[in-house]
This record gives sequence, C-alpha cells and structure tokens, in this order.
Amino acid sequence: MDQIKGKVQEKLLDINQIPFDNLDAKTQERLIEVEKFIQEREKEAQDLVKRIQKLKVTKTSITNSPATNFTRKTLYNDSILKDYVEYSIKHVPDYFNESKITNFRQKINDIQNQYEKILYHITKENVIELQNEKMQEDLQYLLTRNDELHKILIEKEITIKTLQEKHIPKNIPFTSGKNINIKKNEEN
Repeated sequence: MDQIKGKVQEKLLDINQIPFDNLDAKTQERLIEVEKFIQEREKEAQDLVKRIQKLKVTKTSITNSPATNFTRKTLYNDSILKDYVEYSIKHVPDYFNESKITNFRQKINDIQNQYEKILYHITKENVIELQNEKMQEDLQYLLTRNDELHKILIEKEITIKTLQEKHIPKNIPFTSGKNINIKKNEEN
C-alpha cells in the first residue's frame, strides 16, 4: 500500500497538483484505486510480453516442439523443409517491431557515418581555405616586398649611373651595411 501511495504522490508532484496528504479521503481513495488498476494492467502486459517472446517462431522452437516430429539436423538437411520454415518465419507477424527497430538502427548508423564524413570534409575544406588565405597573405607580402626591393634596386642603379657619368668617386651605401667605393676609370 505504501508503494502505491508513494507512486501516487510522485505523479501528483510531476503534474503540479496538491500533495497527496492535503487531499480529501475520497480523492485519495480514488487515486489509489486508479494506481492499483494501472499497476495490475502493467503487470499483465509485462506477463503477456514475456509469453509472446516465448512463443516466437524460430527454427529451434519448431524442432524442439512436441508438435513436430523431426530434428534440427533433418530441418537443415531437407532443403524444401528448410526453405519453407525460413519463409514462414520471415512472414510471422513482428509483434515487437524488431525488424523495424533493426532497420532504424542501421539507418541511424548510416546517417551517423554520413554525418561524420560530412563533418570531416567540411573541416578539411575549412583547413584548406585557411591555408589558402594564409598563402594569399604570404604571397601578397612577398609581392609587396619584391616591389619595394625592385624600387630600391632601380634607385641604386640610377645613382650608380649618375656617378659614373660624373666620374666622381663616391661611397654608395647598400642595405647590407657595407659601403662600396666606386672610382673613376682612367683611360690611358
């Protein structure tokens, strides 16, 4: 009785109702009757499920039944009998939807595998995109640096040409920190 009362109290809490002890005696009695009825039905249903599971048609249940007069070896050696039994088993109603559940589980696994593959490819594409962006930045930096160095080279060439034309020896600073003396070429 305490177990049933506890179940009623739990359900009343779940549905945000008045606590069991605060209800009038008639309502408490009715709730206990309902819970007893529900628990009896659940017990009957569980017993029926167990009974149906025991009644499941399998090759073993067929060969072990007193209603059949052949062994399992006979079943496997007689191709017509074996095909008939396998066909019949396949077409027995699936009271617990076991085949549907198996199919759904397989589909869920397939979907999970596809999902993981998609995530892998998306991640791989993102990594490639990030690498590409980094390479674009590096390339842009190198092109800019190349242009700067090219401008410096042109300036130095102009300076050298100007100095050669004036025949004035000068020290020309280079970015390496060394100075180069350019002397006037004397002709004999």
